[in-house]
Amino acid sequence: MKILVLPSWYPPYGGGFFEAQAEGLLEQQQDVQVLSIERVSPRNFLSWVKALICIFFADYNIRQDKRLSVIVSQIPGIPRLDRLHAFLYAYKSYKVFKKFSKNNDYTPDVIHAHSLIWAGFAAFKIKSKFNIPYIVTEHRGRFSNNQFVSCAEKKEMSLLEVALAAQHASKILCVSSVLIPFIKSIAPSSNIETLPNLVNTESFKVKTVSPKKGTVFICVASLIPLKNHENLLRAFHEIVQSDDLLYIVGDGVLKEKLKLLCKQLDLCKQVYFAGHASPEQVAAYLEKSDVFVLPSKYEAFGVVYIEAMSVGLPVIASKGTGAVDFVDSENGRLVEPSNINELAETMLFFKENKTKFNVDLISLNVKENYKTNVIIKSLIEHLTLARENNT
Repeated sequence: MKILVLPSWYPPYGGGFFEAQAEGLLEQQQDVQVLSIERVSPRNFLSWVKALICIFFADYNIRQDKRLSVIVSQIPGIPRLDRLHAFLYAYKSYKVFKKFSKNNDYTPDVIHAHSLIWAGFAAFKIKSKFNIPYIVTEHRGRFSNNQFVSCAEKKEMSLLEVALAAQHASKILCVSSVLIPFIKSIAPSSNIETLPNLVNTESFKVKTVSPKKGTVFICVASLIPLKNHENLLRAFHEIVQSDDLLYIVGDGVLKEKLKLLCKQLDLCKQVYFAGHASPEQVAAYLEKSDVFVLPSKYEAFGVVYIEAMSVGLPVIASKGTGAVDFVDSENGRLVEPSNINELAETMLFFKENKTKFNVDLISLNVKENYKTNVIIKSLIEHLTLARENNT
């Protein structure tokens, strides 16, 4: 089956999950072609001007990423003009696809778009002209539409172009159930199911449990407001004892502010900022820890929770995030991210009960439920149905 993958963003500018799925499809003997439209920041002025000049041309390059062929073109980023950006993204995608299709006698059986904003809208435009069916995998946490989603994000979500992309998709695959209600509200007749992100669970080995004093908590996330590290530090301050430790793995704009907060809370001896870490380093930190905690304001899915559970760690996650689909009393607890007292009490619970959680069972369950080949085969089934049901 010929599959055109349309990512809303793509490596090297994020989008590793999209690349992993495309590679997974390729490994299952599918014919995969990626079309990536890059958004050039105005800060990169010369490149931005070039992208602006070329906006109405079907210019593109083809690069080889391992086994994947990636068509690459660019559009100028225009801040705060969401509708214009949607139009430019879709227009460029259509023009480049049309030219590539003509030059290479290429017609895909189905399009797999990643996120309604804006690959989904581009897929809708291509379908309108070429009658190629498309499905959308939605990854954006903002579609949880909770109280932490910004006004600007909600404004973008409410645009007609988002609704059109949802309404005309053969199917929408949400990475968690928390994304479904909003999408259903803008496209009531849409066919929506859940299909989780790929997680390489087999690269994590189950930790060795050894008796020790104190509890080692770990948080792996970018140091940005969304991840709610400030509340985590304040909660940790409420329950910390001299033998306890908190690893904060990741980097970001809040690094210095969080370090200053640690000094103010007298936590410098109990909190270790590990900085950016490779996947191998993350695995090593997880294996040295007892409990994973990430009280994000919202998460579409939360791959890092699955990675932590692959090691056997119980997790503390936020209510209203993608974690509601896989966190239960056997492997963790859910908390209200804005409630510091609740978070502190939950961390204290794990300090007192960490040995009651079965690390082998936690690891086994996630590795069984999130096998890469199972998720990819399910995705292929959805894509096949979209192709067969197209009229």
